[in-house]
Amino acid sequence: MSGSLVSEYELYVQHPRFEEMNISRGQIRARCQMLADAGLVDRQHEDIYEITTWGRLYLRGEVDAQNQPRPRPSRVK
Repeated sequence: MSGSLVSEYELYVQHPRFEEMNISRGQIRARCQMLADAGLVDRQHEDIYEITTWGRLYLRGEVDAQNQPRPRPSRVK
């Protein structure tokens, strides 16, 4: 399954709602790292992530997050 690559910067620029909701690039980075720890995205480069098969299944409602490992506590804020 081919994934979609997205950078933290692209998320911030392409979705002005983040700025409207006072969400910083640092917060986006932290959430991307948490999603990577949970196996829902893979970090491809410094600030570029790709959704995994698990991530796609989760978005489709085919994976129950309650049955998945939790991200490391250092990532959860």
